[in-house]
Amino acid sequence: MTQSLRRPARPLVFALHFALLLSFFTPLTTHAAYNFPLTVRSNTTYDGKGARVSAKHLSRVSNVWHVSNVTIRNFIIVGDGGTRVFDMTKSSNVRIENIKIESGAGDVAHVHMSSDVTISKLSADTIDRHLLWADNSTNVRLLDSTLTRGSIKESGVRIFDNVVGFTMERCTIRALINKKTSLRLHDGSNYVVRNCTLEGQTWAGPMGGANGGQRLSGAARVAELAKRTRNVLFENVAIIGSFGPQAGLSGFVMRGCSITAKPESPFFNCPYGNVTWQYPLSGSVRSGDIVRPAPTGYLENVRIIAPGRKTLNFGTNGPLNLRNVTLNGKLIFYP
Repeated sequence: MTQSLRRPARPLVFALHFALLLSFFTPLTTHAAYNFPLTVRSNTTYDGKGARVSAKHLSRVSNVWHVSNVTIRNFIIVGDGGTRVFDMTKSSNVRIENIKIESGAGDVAHVHMSSDVTISKLSADTIDRHLLWADNSTNVRLLDSTLTRGSIKESGVRIFDNVVGFTMERCTIRALINKKTSLRLHDGSNYVVRNCTLEGQTWAGPMGGANGGQRLSGAARVAELAKRTRNVLFENVAIIGSFGPQAGLSGFVMRGCSITAKPESPFFNCPYGNVTWQYPLSGSVRSGDIVRPAPTGYLENVRIIAPGRKTLNFGTNGPLNLRNVTLNGKLIFYP
């Protein structure tokens, strides 16, 4: 009799133990209505289930500050040029999924001093500044995302200030308005761009101009000129417009890609308007400068389409090696 009374309790005890164990591994999911701006908490999933959020009056839609193990997904954001949708700092293991931007935004996602951040299925037509910009972070991924027309004032995607580990896959980033820059990969290392379409100017290497040290002086100049971009892979990428490898870029590989010229831009251009590929410009080097060397790496199985052109416009000492590279269907060798 005693044994028969105990038997029904065993499945209940097992279920309670299993639920308790599962709670340690499953983030808490909140389905209640959200108040914006949203202050994000650790170990939480925010699922909008397709909800449309009117954010035109907000400078920020969500504050992802000092948190970990967070997922934000399935929202439609209606913003304007003053709206930053995701403001992230000092956070880790963050997932942003299936976010659609309507009526524009300022910056869609800013990733600062954070790690293990994955942004996927992010889409926008026209934005004021960046779809994504990241700095001082590690292991940032942008997947299956689209910027249809471009940014009014800035680059579509910009990675800089020592980001270590950035991957962009299956994305279409177009820069059809104003600045006409789809992607900038500045100082940092271990960048992978794969199976993407980039329309506009595409750059890899530390910044140039005044911000890159050309017109700076003292310690600020030394620090800027010391910046480098290391280990960059472009694989199966279609570039419509131009690609600019910059001084200070090393370990660059472009494999199985295509570059198609646009009338308003050179298809493969030497930055800084010189033929030495170093930075600063030869005539602007000062005593004590750490000169950024010419970029190094190679192009392999790359198709370049530029009607009317018979040679690459590398200047007199093109820095990148060519392996099975064609220009308008003809195999080319350089130098």
